[in-house]
Amino acid sequence: MSKVVCPSVECKYCNDAHICTAKQVNLTYRNMATVNEGRVDMWICNQYEPDDEYRELEKNLEEFMKTKIRRNN
Repeated sequence: MSKVVCPSVECKYCNDAHICTAKQVNLTYRNMATVNEGRVDMWICNQYEPDDEYRELEKNLEEFMKTKIRRNN
């Protein structure tokens, strides 16, 4: 099987060498418009799933921001 290099370090399938470890990789093709009337081709991974550590960090950051907003008001 081919190796897929993954830039999403928070994905549970991305290992320390940035290689996808999912049993099956499912990609979707997208052609998106850019800011200056250009186009860009990209492949979007449908297997992406945040790992537990990232979810916990996200939850803690959300709580921190709520506390910060309450203090400023």
